[in-house]
Order: sequence, then C-alpha cells, then structure tokens
Amino acid sequence: TYRLQSAFNVSNLDCVYQVFYNITHRNKTYKKYNLVYMYTVKKYKDFQDQPFYVRGVENYTIILAYKPDEYFQPEKKELILYSDKETCMVTKDPNSHFTSNVCSLLVTEASFYDPRKECTQAFIRHCGHAAYNFTSISRCVNRTDYN
Repeated sequence: TYRLQSAFNVSNLDCVYQVFYNITHRNKTYKKYNLVYMYTVKKYKDFQDQPFYVRGVENYTIILAYKPDEYFQPEKKELILYSDKETCMVTKDPNSHFTSNVCSLLVTEASFYDPRKECTQAFIRHCGHAAYNFTSISRCVNRTDYN
C-alpha cells in the first residue's frame, strides 16, 4: 500500500509504501514488513527502508522486531486505527521520535488517485487534517529493491 496522507511534512519525500512479504532463513519462513521512503534527493541510494519481522497482530497493533527470535523484545509497534479491509488503512506509530501525531493514510495502488471517502474521513477523525498529501506513486510502484 502507498501513503496518501501524512500528519507531518517531509519536503524531499516523493512517496512512501509499505509491503508485507515472506523470507526463508535456515529452512524457516518468516513474515516481514517494510516501510520504504522514496526521496527526491539521491544521496547513497534514492530510498530509505525500515525492514522488520512481523511477530504478530494483537488488538489492532502490528508487533515488529529487528530479529525473528522470540527471546528478543519487539522494537516497534504500528497501531491500526482504521481499515476498510480492502483499499485503505490509517496507522500510527505510537513511539515515533517525530510529533506525537505520526499518522498515515495508506491506500492501494488502485485507490490512490480516487480514495474512498470513508478512508479520508477516518484519517481526519483519528489524526486531524493532513499536513501533507502525496500526489504521485510513480516512483514507488513495482519496486522490489527493498530488503
């Protein structure tokens, strides 16, 4: 899914997408999550990503960790504030070092340019008005160079 609206503005950010995928390590399959940021200014590479192992989902919270092993504490949580279960979800990082209201409206590729009203209203209801609206996902579509 792709970020359509954000509660904070990063001026040199083209688009953001999140992806869930599986990897196999030592004959065991793990679910992973990655949030990939595509920047307009290219330094070392044109994107920055945050890959995590998915430990599970509890009470609308995605539990994420850098290591798949259960004896390591999870490092991150992503709250699902709203989802229509088809085209969008509103998420919040409760432990972000940014502002206290780090919310995102993530939508599918098919609904990016015409999101459901329920989705945009859910963003406003949970996060307030968007500080930034993304206008294109062209640099994010069909990317597979994430970890």
